Amino acid sequence: ALTFQINAPDNMNEYELVIVDNNAREVKRDKINFQNDKYTIDAKYLSSGTYYYSLCTKNKSYQSGKFLLTK
Repeated sequence: ALTFQINAPDNMNEYELVIVDNNAREVKRDKINFQNDKYTIDAKYLSSGTYYYSLCTKNKSYQSGKFLLTK
């Protein structure tokens, strides 16, 4: 499992966590529930490699980065 630390600018917008692979293919898109500041996804469907994530609304990206998954 992967756990993300989420720092949303507010709780008034609907946010999504988008994960893309190294070839810019979207592999996961989840709506975020801000009951707490951590969000966990099951990584068993992802292969080893580099991935990029972004916390965004329809109009703006707020938090982004990359991670390396090794299995």
